[in-house]
Amino acid sequence: DEGSVLTTLPTSFCANKTNLKTISLPYFLTTVPQSCFSGCTALTEVTFGPNVTTMGLSAFAGCTSLETITLSESLTAVPTTCFQNCTALKSVQFGSKVTLISSRAFEGTGALKSIVIPASVTKIDGTAFQNSDLSEGITFAQGSKLTSIGYSAFKGAKMPELILPNSVTTLGTSSNPSIIGAQNTPRKRVVLPANASYTNIGANSFAYCTALKSVTIPSQITQISNSAFTYTALTEVELPADLTTIGTSAFSYTPLTEVQFPAALTSIGERAFYSCSELAAINLSSCPELKSIGVQAFMNCALTEV
Repeated sequence: DEGSVLTTLPTSFCANKTNLKTISLPYFLTTVPQSCFSGCTALTEVTFGPNVTTMGLSAFAGCTSLETITLSESLTAVPTTCFQNCTALKSVQFGSKVTLISSRAFEGTGALKSIVIPASVTKIDGTAFQNSDLSEGITFAQGSKLTSIGYSAFKGAKMPELILPNSVTTLGTSSNPSIIGAQNTPRKRVVLPANASYTNIGANSFAYCTALKSVTIPSQITQISNSAFTYTALTEVELPADLTTIGTSAFSYTPLTEVQFPAALTSIGERAFYSCSELAAINLSSCPELKSIGVQAFMNCALTEV
């Protein structure tokens, strides 16, 4: 309604109004506050005015009948838990000014099968899409300005592949760049950004991704940590030239058939390739810096040549 001059609403304005089915926000409204419509379980339709720049925490959390949402063109950030547990949500349209998708913003949106992240987004916080479906994929718009993706941002999501834009420089935390978490979900291919600032594939980063058959490891990686790729479906992997450390159980229980070890390698951890039952040959003669090989590093492999 362009006749209304209302610019904000009270906190928890219509929270838990279980009979509320549709909302048309006033034209001049700029702020949707915290928990404003949370728990409105019958809500199916929301119409945003063009001037909404800010939404509060959990603004629409738990709106379990909400299927589609088109966010205001003026909105700059999707706040923490904004659409958390909107279990029927199937479609999200972002405006062109959104720069931030905050933690748990879309957590638990089990019906959300795909999403397009607009080029304007520079940061996706940790757990932003945790336990979303995304089985039809996540697309980063051409010209993406995304630089940072937080720890476990896509943990539990089922996207068949994850190809990150090269604009990304930061993944997860400094100690663990995992953005998907250890999950037994259908994820066949992962391409990590070449320009990222991290040098370590963190512990359990892709553990138990049992459908993961292909991973592109950036050239700046110097360490692959404990159990990083354990129980994946990798049959081959290209290790970067500057890699120095392969951690405990890093590639255990994978169907690797061949591994080329780089000259910079200094240590191979315990059980690093344990039960790689298809691995028949290894060549460590090209690793002059190799100082340690952990116990059972190649136990239960099919080695016929070393």
